[in-house]
Amino acid sequence: MRPGERFDVAVVGRPRDVTAVAAVAASAMAGRSATRAALVVGVGERHAGGAGPATAPARRLRERVAARDLEARARGRIVWCAIDVGESDPSADACRAAAVGGPVVLAVCGPRDAWVEPLLEDAALVLVAGAAADPLTALAVAGLDARGLVAASVAAPDGLGAVLARIGLGGPGTWQDALPGTRSARA
Repeated sequence: MRPGERFDVAVVGRPRDVTAVAAVAASAMAGRSATRAALVVGVGERHAGGAGPATAPARRLRERVAARDLEARARGRIVWCAIDVGESDPSADACRAAAVGGPVVLAVCGPRDAWVEPLLEDAALVLVAGAAADPLTALAVAGLDARGLVAASVAAPDGLGAVLARIGLGGPGTWQDALPGTRSARA
């Protein structure tokens, strides 16, 4: 990651696909991180995924997020923190959540409002959830590339893979190797 980046990965696209891709990315990074847990900061959707048990590292990460007066839930190795877009400064809330340490994924599950765009610039990698052959996905990747952001398209898991990802139990796939290195500690 470059200095100033708050998020290891940002994910944009259709809300259902975004949550699944964000979950798989977070799970993959949690598995490679010294923290053994990862945070998904969700914008535009309340706590994706179903109920499930959480690992001890995820429960500790959830407590660090909650200590910053943010709502968070832990499932598997993932902590989900939903940012309320109705707040006076949702961007500051997203940055406050990202500062807790460990791998962080920004999941943009709603419209890319003006306040969201600078957050994308704070990501080491922006994933566009969608098939590479889809013209809208290709257009989104091209637009992000034109802004100088590192972007790639990725198909969302479906079926059981999507369910497992959302509850923090998603297994590694082939595209996760493109994820940036994780940080074991963050100030």
